[in-house]
Parts: sequence; structure tokens; C-alpha cells
Amino acid sequence: RQDAAGDEPAAAHYPVEIAHRHGTTEIAEPAARVVTVGLTDHDALLALGVTPVGITEWYGEQEDGLWPWARAALQGEAPDVVGTSTELDFEAIAALDPDVIVGLYSALTEDDYETLSQIAPTVAQPDDHVDWGVPWQELTRTVGRLMDLEDEAETEIARVEDAFAEARAEHPELEGATAAIATPAEGIYVYSPEVANVRLLGS
Repeated sequence: RQDAAGDEPAAAHYPVEIAHRHGTTEIAEPAARVVTVGLTDHDALLALGVTPVGITEWYGEQEDGLWPWARAALQGEAPDVVGTSTELDFEAIAALDPDVIVGLYSALTEDDYETLSQIAPTVAQPDDHVDWGVPWQELTRTVGRLMDLEDEAETEIARVEDAFAEARAEHPELEGATAAIATPAEGIYVYSPEVANVRLLGS
């Protein structure tokens, strides 16, 4: 990112400190190489014009672990897949030489966090939500802070919230409706109202 004069990226807003489940992480300077270990964290980065070097794959057997909306925002080469929802490949993450590791939509354990922090500064899931519970707006704002793209993050949040408002206006019959999300994992797994995808359904 260049300043108005076209010079090299400025670090005026750094260092940035992010509090999370396992402490506080300081990001000393703009990150050029980002690895995401939260399952949807790369979506926010891509929406802000940043292509991570490594991501985790959730489900669906998508090419390179990217769903169509993420692939449409991809700039340059697809990131490496360095883990899944249940297992991280720490050696693959280290080999990518990241400047920062982002695990906001995650359930990183203390041991996971300690291992990742030996590789690069790591931002884990926020402490004021359950695991997998960070609202998409907070996730996007946090990524914006990390990347010095706060204005861009707010613009993207407003764009999506406007789309939700338009959908609600077009479908007044859904006002007051109830819903549940379940998945065939270890039987039938029903999601808590506090996790992010159920929050999204209520938008």
C-alpha cells in the first residue's frame, strides 16, 4: 500500500496491538505475507484486496480450498493450503515464512497458539466470543486494523450490511422466522446461536 505521494508503504499506524483469547499480539509493521488459520479469515483479506500466502480448508473439496466468491477476489497465485478445521500443518506454515498468522474464526488452543507464535506474531480468536463465534463484522475490522486498511474494511462492512437490508426489504415474509443450522459431523451437529454462521443467518 502506497501513500498519496506514491512512496513505499508507511508504518504510521504501527505498531498495532490486538487482544485475543491467549493474550495480546503486537504487529510491529505492515505484513506482506499473511497466513490464515481461521477457516474464513482469508475471505476478509481477499475482500480487502490482500491475498494470503497460506489458508486452511474447511470443507467442500473446493479447488485450492477457495470457494467461488473468494476465488473471484484472488489476486495473483492461489495460497497454499496449510491445514483443515481439525489439524494444522505447522511445518508448512513455517515454510511460508509469514509476517503474521491470523486465527480469528478458529478454536486455537494454548498449545496451538504457542507453536504458531514461534513462527510469527499470531492473532487468535477474540476472548469475548465462543470459539468459532467472532461476528463477521468484528473479524473484518480486526483484519483491517492488522493490514492498515480500516477505512476499506468499514466500506466493505457497509456494502454487505446494505445487501442484507435490501434482502430483508424484498422478503418481508421472513420477518420473525426461526431457523437452525446442522451438519453431518459425528452424527448430526447442531450449531449454537453464538457461533458465527448462525449469527449470519440472523442478519
